[in-house]
Amino acid sequence: MWSDETVLVIATGPSLSLPDLAIAHDWRRDRERTKVISVNDAYRYTSGWADMIYACDLKWWKLHYARVRMAHCVTIDDSVPYPIHVLRNTGIDSFDPDPSAIRSGGNSAYQAVHIAAHAAARRIVMLGVDYRPGERGMSHCFGDHPPGLQTNPPWKEFIGTFATILPALAERGIEVVNASPGSALDCVPYVPLREALA
Repeated sequence: MWSDETVLVIATGPSLSLPDLAIAHDWRRDRERTKVISVNDAYRYTSGWADMIYACDLKWWKLHYARVRMAHCVTIDDSVPYPIHVLRNTGIDSFDPDPSAIRSGGNSAYQAVHIAAHAAARRIVMLGVDYRPGERGMSHCFGDHPPGLQTNPPWKEFIGTFATILPALAERGIEVVNASPGSALDCVPYVPLREALA
């Protein structure tokens, strides 16, 4: 559905900043062949200009659904009781070529990248995909999730799993770059946001 377009995947790692969000917003506004997937709480910053909201957890949707219906909503949790597009979860790693299914990678940023690949993106730019804690141990730019959603992410596992999707993306001619400063995701090249979106 997004053939030959650049897709910006915005997650909520501690490096996500208001200046970068302003750059992303202006880029989305000024270019026709661009799309934005907002991951989990990133919808707080992309209201009105994200093309898709992605979150995988039922608990998250119960807490946030009433506030995120301004975009196409997608999940892999088939127990979500809302009119949300559900993709099948067919495992942890690699790439599922079936467009009705994705692999989970154990985290929502991986899943959003998988969706962008299914949508035939030409280039995927990641923002707020850090896979490490920030200053003061925060795992998200907004602080901590409320009780019941808080986790202790296995960052090293996420990084190892992320590498398993890259060969399939390369075979499809999809370039993936990470515009998240200081990200621990070393299997994807870091490119500053303005350059990544040029």
